[in-house]
Amino acid sequence: MREPIQKYFQVGTIQWMSHPPVTYDLLDSVRTIACDPYFSAIEITKVEDDETRRTVRDILSQSHLKVCYGAQPRLLGPGLNPNDTDEEGRKRRRKL
Repeated sequence: MREPIQKYFQVGTIQWMSHPPVTYDLLDSVRTIACDPYFSAIEITKVEDDETRRTVRDILSQSHLKVCYGAQPRLLGPGLNPNDTDEEGRKRRRKL
């Protein structure tokens, strides 16, 4: 294959896996990924406060990135399983 992989795929990254929150500031992480021409998609999860959420929204709206919501922490953290073989397990919802 002589063409760049981006010709065939949208190469993305999971923000909180690439830049763990313990080590990296969220805004710096999003800004770094948004400026990286290698990536064409980003998966991001819940942003805690409104001001940070607005800043992240502004950065991503000006980027070339496809933005996806990462639901894994909200599903897997409390033990929810959308593929549970038990119907009651699939219906169970986390109380927000």
